[in-house]
Amino acid sequence: MSAAPAILFFGTDSKTTILAAVINLLPGIWTLMMAARIRAIHPTLQIAILMGSVFIRLGFAVVAGGLGWYLISDLQGHELELVIWGGVFYVVALIAETLLVHRMVSTQGEL
Repeated sequence: MSAAPAILFFGTDSKTTILAAVINLLPGIWTLMMAARIRAIHPTLQIAILMGSVFIRLGFAVVAGGLGWYLISDLQGHELELVIWGGVFYVVALIAETLLVHRMVSTQGEL
């Protein structure tokens, strides 16, 4: 949802913004799937797993962004845009995940 305004209003190359959005969407989906699967374990362990997923998500974003930049020749020369939009999408996805997990916790009393 954020890639289209980035392309329209900022003139950023669509490959750059779409790659940045996908890179941050995939680990978000993984995090939400993990949150749904770990409901039956101890709450402290639930928090540890979800906090660990933050570092996994960051590592995935950095590696996938570098790999995408290397493999897609059209992105070379657009490094700054890829890093900026990757950061923007990272924050947006993290906020959305946090709100969704918070909603799960508040409606069920635990993850």
